[in-house]
Order: sequence, then structure tokens, then C-alpha cells
Amino acid sequence: MAAAMTEVEFKRQCEVTVREFFSHGVVSDAEESLRQLLSRAVTGRGGDASGYAAERPCGPAVASSRSDYGTGGEGEALEVQVTAVHVCGNAADALRSVSRPPPLIGCDVRSWHLLSNEHPPPSPPHPTPPPLLPPPPPPLPKLGADRLTPMVVKRAVMTALDRGGREREMAAQLLRTLRAHGVVSQPRAEAGFDLILQDVDSLAIDVPAAPDDLAVFLARAVVDGVVSRAYLDECADAAGLDGAPRGVALSARGALSAPGGAVHVRMAWGGPEGATAGAACREMDLLLEEFVSSRDTREAFRRLAALAVPFYHHEFVARALRLSVDQARLDPRCPRRVMELLGYLGNTGLVNGTQFAKGFARVATGLKGMVLDVPDARERFEA
Repeated sequence: MAAAMTEVEFKRQCEVTVREFFSHGVVSDAEESLRQLLSRAVTGRGGDASGYAAERPCGPAVASSRSDYGTGGEGEALEVQVTAVHVCGNAADALRSVSRPPPLIGCDVRSWHLLSNEHPPPSPPHPTPPPLLPPPPPPLPKLGADRLTPMVVKRAVMTALDRGGREREMAAQLLRTLRAHGVVSQPRAEAGFDLILQDVDSLAIDVPAAPDDLAVFLARAVVDGVVSRAYLDECADAAGLDGAPRGVALSARGALSAPGGAVHVRMAWGGPEGATAGAACREMDLLLEEFVSSRDTREAFRRLAALAVPFYHHEFVARALRLSVDQARLDPRCPRRVMELLGYLGNTGLVNGTQFAKGFARVATGLKGMVLDVPDARERFEA
């Protein structure tokens, strides 16, 4: 029987699932993984019985031992047989029987009374019972959904706090999806934000901007229907709430109360489209255009790294090469500067060789189409 999932193990697996979601970006996969994780933790049976009833055969186990006791007479023996019956699941009951066989054939009958009176055979020692197994440990209490589901909300938010805007937007979309599909109910989502607000002071030590980001998360949760507006007002008006948690709630309410507040909150991290490939491509194009003008490699490096899409850098390489081919006649500096940027990104390791190879291969494959607009595209690309 598998061991019950502990609370620490549940938190760890939940965080791993969220981090994997930040990499692949498929919200439906993350939702299904979290749904299965909750199901295993809630319905899983506690108590690892390995070594106890789980490995004990369901039937009697007989253990026999023999001892021969000599008294100087040939052939004299005493057989002791101990039988222990273990009941499956319980190791507390044992039946023991000691039997003495009749006198062996060949014993002198005339001297039997002497043997009995003057030289009685030694009494057999008390048979040592087999060691009893300790009772199995009590089963661990099941982790209920009321306790675990708020942890999912907390892990999703806290895992995104030390990341960029892309991951925060993805975390907000994940919470909205979990709420819309019934994985997380509104009361449990609010309980999850209660857990987060309790840790605001400690979070601010590692992530100084945590209170501001949490205010945006809380306001976004209200906009997306993850938590209710009444919950936000209750947190903001709670006289007994500590200063930092209440400050987060007040900031969230202020952001929603401002003109166009809901729209601004939704677009704080790029909006629902902020984590899509289209948004990343638009940022890449803008980055390249500004770099050709400014030639600021460090700023280009920072902005590309902030997109946090290392698996999509081949798209950046392809767009940079197309730009150099298209703009070579209008701006002769463009191809040289683009190659300078790509070389810098390769030397720093931000864009790896695999992504470079994919990007060049994509442009080489599409040269036939580019020749229609730029007749000498192949020569420029090969140059």
C-alpha cells in the first residue's frame, strides 16, 4: 500500500506543476495535473503498512524447531515442536503446543523405572516463542480538500512572485481557469488568499515588491471572479488585520476604484494575451527596431530575457534575420548590427545553439517566398 501524501509533499508537487506550466504554457495541462494531484491527496489512503500486515501472508505460518536431549542412553530424544499461528493483520495471537513422543523402540524396559526414578530425563526448556511483530502504525489522517485547495492558490501566486510579468499573468490565468472549471471554489480561493496575506511580511524580506504585486493579484482575482468583492472589502475594513496585509487589501481596492480600474488591473502584466506567442512576437519586433536605432545590446538582452521564453528564441533569430534581409537596401547598417546583436546573445548564452540552428533553418526554408518581395534575398542571407 502506498504511503499517504504528506502536506509537505503536496506543496512540493503543486509548486513543481506550476513551474512546469510556466515552461510549457498550456493551461489545460496544468489544470488537469492539479486536479489529479488534489484527487490523489484527498482520496489517497494513509498509513504505510509495509513490514506489517501488508507484507504478512494471509494464512497460518508454522515455525518448528527441534532439540535432541541425550541422557547417556542411545536413541533417547525429546522432540519439541512449536507451532505459531499468525492471523493476517494481527501478530498478537500464537498457539503453542509441546508434545513428547512415546519411548523409542529399543529402550530397555527393565531399566526404565531406574531411568524414571533415579535418572529422570532433563526437562525440556520452555520453548522460546517467536518474536511478535509490533502493531502497525495508525493510518495518517486524510488531507481534506478544504485544507489542500487553498494551498494550490497560495503556491500558484507565490511561485510567480519572484518571476516576471509573464509568469504572473500566467498564474492569474491559471487561477481564473481553476475557478471557472470548479477545481477551486470561491470560498477556498479566498482561504488561499488568507494564507498569502498572513505571510506578507516574510515575503517582503525576500521579494521587496511582494506587497505591491500581491495587491495586483488580489485585485485581478476580484476582476476574474476568483474571489468576491465582499471578501476584498472585508479584508480592507478589518480592524484586527495587521498593517501589511490590510495595506495590500487597501491597495487592491484602490486600484479597482480608480477610473478604468478593472481594465488597468487586467492589463497590469500584459493582459490575457500577454503570455501568448503573438505578444512575444510583437515585443521581439519592437526590440529589434529599437536596437537597430540605439545599438544598445544590454537593453536588448534585458528585454529578451524578460520575455522568459527560451524555448521560443528561434522565433527571435528568424525575425532578426528577416529584418536584416528586408532592410539591407534601405539601411545598410541593419544587417551588420543585427549580426552584432545575435553574436552578443550567443556569447552570453541567452540564446543557445539549438535555437540559432532552428531560426536559421526556418529562414532558409522560407527563402523562396522572400525572393518574391526581395529578389536578392538568397544572396543577402548567404552573405
